Amino acid sequence: MITALFDSIDTKDINAFANFLAEDVIFCFSNWPQLEGKANVENAVNAFLQSIAVIEHQVLAYWQPEDMLICRGLVTYTRHDNTKLTVPFANTLQILDGKISDYRIFADISAL
Repeated sequence: MITALFDSIDTKDINAFANFLAEDVIFCFSNWPQLEGKANVENAVNAFLQSIAVIEHQVLAYWQPEDMLICRGLVTYTRHDNTKLTVPFANTLQILDGKISDYRIFADISAL
């Protein structure tokens, strides 16, 4: 699931990304306000992906205790002016009935 999830993000395939989400998903990215609901998350993530030229994740490790997925890695953002920023990230995902019901991204993107 982790590989397919990040592939959908890195290719900016918002429909594939949304297929991972529960209808009532809770989503929190960095210091953004918490979002609730699949449509709200889909719209916010799509807007963010359009604000950058390229995004690339490198997952360094992941763990899957019971109904959770936890991962850490590096994410590289390429801005529209072709400059890049690489930062570490950690994500926690709660999985219910095969869908992500709670999605938390911990990364400092303030330099972006």
